[in-house]
Amino acid sequence: LNERYYKYLTPKRVYFNLRYMVLIIRNNSMENKKQLLLQWSGLFRTSGVLIVLMLIIIPVQIVIFTVSPMPVSIDQWIQLFVNQPVLGMLHLDLLYLINTVILSIIYFALAILVFNENKSITAIALILGLVGIAAYFPSNTCIEMLFLTRNYSDMESLRQAATILLLEWKGTAFTVYYILNAIALLLLSIAMQKNPLFKKRTAILGIVSGILMMIPSTFGMIGLIFSMLSLIPWYIFCIDVSVLFLRKPKLS
Repeated sequence: LNERYYKYLTPKRVYFNLRYMVLIIRNNSMENKKQLLLQWSGLFRTSGVLIVLMLIIIPVQIVIFTVSPMPVSIDQWIQLFVNQPVLGMLHLDLLYLINTVILSIIYFALAILVFNENKSITAIALILGLVGIAAYFPSNTCIEMLFLTRNYSDMESLRQAATILLLEWKGTAFTVYYILNAIALLLLSIAMQKNPLFKKRTAILGIVSGILMMIPSTFGMIGLIFSMLSLIPWYIFCIDVSVLFLRKPKLS
């Protein structure tokens, strides 16, 4: 029996048998991922809708900053909040607060999908991402600036207090948030490469965006350039992820 078996065990048959086994393993992996999408369908659909909202907010922010240039001096900031408080809060990243909340939900949804690909990397990415997001909220001082310009009558004291708030806005907390989230995106995208649900393009876009985000937007002109460049792959990345989250998986 062994002689007959080895007689027909040609290299070509071995190759096709191994290839067939690999296809079965990949198919089972894909089915497991689709089951996961169904089990957490509420989270993924919510994340998909929120990503669409974020995709709308990003160009709105760009238009606001283009049409109404950001104030340069302390007096200009104070004048903006006194005359146009809503625009002042938008310039102090009011919409970015919404994006940051959405980002925490996106990270959690992505971590669930890619956890089995690399548990250690995914866990580290989720922890760093959530810590960075938590660090961001104290750095946003748009509400404080609004109350400040409403209550102070002494101009000199107002200037000093506003200066402190603007320094906090782009200070340590914001820098920590920016770098930790760049690392989180990079790690999640690396884990995503082995997941059959994601396109290879999506993982590559996430890696590129994460690398470009390593230089915070507050680091002068080079930081501003890198932050704008990172938006391009990040935007396409979000489109790919939202399509995946909103699409109903079909099981074999």
